[in-house]
Amino acid sequence: MKKNNENISQALAWNKDALVNSFILKPVYWLLPIAIWSIIVLTSYLHNVSQIQNNIEEMATNKGRFVFSMIEDVRLWNARHGGVYVPRTQRTPSNPYLIDDTKDVTTDIGQELTKLNPAYMTRQLGDVIRENSDTSIHITSLVPINPDNTPDEWEASALSTFEKRAREQFEFVSFKGDTQFRYMAPLITKQACMGCHEHQGYKVGDVRGGISVSFDASPFLNAQNTQIASQRMIHIVTWLLLCSLSLLALFSLRHHLAILLTVNEEQEAIVNLRTKDLREESKKRHEAQAQFRRFIDASAEGIVALDAQGICTFANLKAAQLLHLSSPDDLIGQNFDDVSRYHSRAENNTAVLTIADAVRSGHETGSDSEHFRRSTGEAFPVEYYVAPVHENQNLIGAVLTFSDITKRKERDSELLKLSTAVEESPASTIITDSNGRIEYVNKRFSESTGFTKDELIGKTPRLLKSGYTPPEVYHSMWTNLRAGKSWHGELLNKKKDGSLFWEETLISPIKHNGEVTHFVAVKRDITGYKSEMDEAWRQANYDALTKLPNRNLFEDRLENAVALAQREERNLALLFIDLDGFKQINDSYGHDAGDFVLQTTAERLQSCLRHSDTAARLGGDEFTIIIQDATSIEAIENVADKIIRETAQEMTYKQNVFAVSASIGIAVLPRDANSAKDLVRFADVAMYIAKQRGKNGYYHYADFIKGQPQI
Repeated sequence: MKKNNENISQALAWNKDALVNSFILKPVYWLLPIAIWSIIVLTSYLHNVSQIQNNIEEMATNKGRFVFSMIEDVRLWNARHGGVYVPRTQRTPSNPYLIDDTKDVTTDIGQELTKLNPAYMTRQLGDVIRENSDTSIHITSLVPINPDNTPDEWEASALSTFEKRAREQFEFVSFKGDTQFRYMAPLITKQACMGCHEHQGYKVGDVRGGISVSFDASPFLNAQNTQIASQRMIHIVTWLLLCSLSLLALFSLRHHLAILLTVNEEQEAIVNLRTKDLREESKKRHEAQAQFRRFIDASAEGIVALDAQGICTFANLKAAQLLHLSSPDDLIGQNFDDVSRYHSRAENNTAVLTIADAVRSGHETGSDSEHFRRSTGEAFPVEYYVAPVHENQNLIGAVLTFSDITKRKERDSELLKLSTAVEESPASTIITDSNGRIEYVNKRFSESTGFTKDELIGKTPRLLKSGYTPPEVYHSMWTNLRAGKSWHGELLNKKKDGSLFWEETLISPIKHNGEVTHFVAVKRDITGYKSEMDEAWRQANYDALTKLPNRNLFEDRLENAVALAQREERNLALLFIDLDGFKQINDSYGHDAGDFVLQTTAERLQSCLRHSDTAARLGGDEFTIIIQDATSIEAIENVADKIIRETAQEMTYKQNVFAVSASIGIAVLPRDANSAKDLVRFADVAMYIAKQRGKNGYYHYADFIKGQPQI
């Protein structure tokens, strides 16, 4: 210990730039890099934790928004219909807070019905949601009509912020003994809401209250805690690794510096014993040797000199370190094969020239697939090269250089695993250069498109364009990619056999030194998913029996047709059709016969219409016809006459012949009404009058009001 302290003291005196030496040689200064790594890793950890917390809160908020949006859409539907009637039961009594003379009615068959306004329906929906999930909803207001809608403390605070134009409130809170996520958004007064709330002084656009959504937060918080714990472990391991590597590097530098200074001290002692004339020559020789030794010891490779019999005559410090020997002297005089425990192996059934054989024969050889063993017995992969040394054309030995390639092998293994994962991935993967030329496709990409790799390499993805994807999609894609951003979207592409398929595509730029060098695209075939979505839309908007638009699609088309007619100042006719005699057939011959009548009637209605007109089935034996651009009363009546004739034709079902007739009510815009709602209501009234007048005919609503109209 005393000798080491003296060497350190001399080194500081020998080197005028003592600051660097002090840092390397005094371990107390090594705390500085540890502190720096600690700050960096801690900052990274805190940032990642913040991101995780933000992401979890966003996921919970999205769930709350979805439930609120669903409830709000259902409320708007109810409001647009002016409330809906349901059987009055113990669970659904009459609403004492609804001011409406028609809130309780009795049907012709004696069934008692009560009206559900949006608020009443929201409370019942809340009960259903609470029964089937961990989610609860509560409609509330600062001035509630129903005491059950009185806000709690959190809801009252949120409602106050809505009065200040806030859009939503949400947070994780302790609620009713559990940790829950609470979300609340305002209810904005719409025109459809004025029927129930105008007497309270509300105007369209006012905030009249809100709906709060509460659900168990534990799944979100558990996921958050798991992610934070994972990040904590990763950062701890990273910090330990960085600190260990830094300390190892500083220790190595300290060791090398001490050796160099020791050598310098020894050389100076020898020089002082020689004569003045020899001192300069000796000094130069020793300086050259010291410089050579420093160069050799500074090498990143182990260097060993061998004589013709494979005995070590020289070794640098790195060679001793790689073999875990205390000093290079432990190699001198030893057979290298014995020291390294090296044994050559055959590759591909071909004999590999051993190091000893290469030395004796004078042949150059090398390998990167062999292993040496350290003095501890641990094997490690090496890359070595043996070069023969000649003197006067005589072989006197060889120089062996070798290096530890453990990290390189690990990187190669990681790259192999990564490339295998991409190649075998179930997602299609494609890599292009910055000009869009394809450089790589995985197996799944070839399978999904029908093109082989040879057919794709060097081409551009335009090979897959079907011509059906809108140009603005490609414009958006390239705008993002040229800005160095990722793009995500859907493309309708074409396979090699010409068949079309939908792809969900994520394209990301690959950058090097800030420049985009490649693009990587990961794709997923969503053709089946798109088909399922189309089928779901069809089932939601078309009658399953007649294949005609159902009430939902009919109302949508009627709203659009009314808006178009008003914008272009055209006439629009609505025919409301009810089948005469259908109930008797359905009761006498069964539902199958009734279904046959409805299907046949639907086909006959379609045959009477233009392509621009719409036939729909509202339910039961009720049908409607939308006639756009109705040029005259005569043209409308011609269509009605044709429908009556076609409907009255006999039809045969299982050897039974029967017929129905049609009673038609006609309402015309703008003659009779200025809205879709009034058109339906007036056409329905006219249809009932047509039935009262003997059925199998049509009747104008205008005749009911003021006599025969003229258009």
